[in-house]
Amino acid sequence: MKLFLGYESALEFWRAAGCGLAPIPEPSSIRSIDGKAVRCKQVVALAPQLKLVDRPPIHALVSRRKDLHKAKGIKLHLCGQDLPAGAFSRISDDVLVASPALCLLHAAQRAGAGRLLPLIELCMELLGGYSLCTGTRRGFRQHEPFLCRDDLQTFIESLPPNTRGSRLLAEAAGYALPQSWSPRETASSLMLTLPEELGGFAFPHPKLNAPAEIADEYRPFTDAHGFFLDLSWPGTNVVLEYDGDDHLDPERIS
Repeated sequence: MKLFLGYESALEFWRAAGCGLAPIPEPSSIRSIDGKAVRCKQVVALAPQLKLVDRPPIHALVSRRKDLHKAKGIKLHLCGQDLPAGAFSRISDDVLVASPALCLLHAAQRAGAGRLLPLIELCMELLGGYSLCTGTRRGFRQHEPFLCRDDLQTFIESLPPNTRGSRLLAEAAGYALPQSWSPRETASSLMLTLPEELGGFAFPHPKLNAPAEIADEYRPFTDAHGFFLDLSWPGTNVVLEYDGDDHLDPERIS
């Protein structure tokens, strides 16, 4: 028996991995699942390192409609189609988890009308270098991105025709900018760039966290060789820095 995690449980897992609280999974070549119905005690036995039972329900995927059933602490979802390569990642021989791309598809299936903005924000989190992390001072932790934009686009284009949520995910991915390193960079860039009907100001898209070297005449003010710019528009001499508390250091102010 294999356990396939999806929906909120998969997203919770990836955020835990980004915060160093869960193992980083390996890519898997599996494209279709053979998941059968599971119960909480089986999840504990298969994946004790995940500690997902602390926050039920656990969302798992099954391949047959007859395996859908009601069980305390478990929410089962039917996944009967073959999916594109990169749909799953392997935690162990017995436990697989929806990849970041499949997590976004599951989120799109749950989004519904009027929920495009949260989906765009989630795209930027998984395309960026941070994970939301409750209980920390800043509310997130930075890490290497789990997903690149080209791979997400390939995944969307490879989905079976008329896959539920695929059109909404493609729309959200079109608005999402890569390389965001914090929720505030995500919010700032979306406020500026989204079209007016989505609450933005329709500015041209900036680059996020582009490197900038320090000119020789300014080197006496800092030991740093350069900075990463939160938002910048190349060729315009316009840069936006979100004024977080790490900017209050006197040297950074100089």
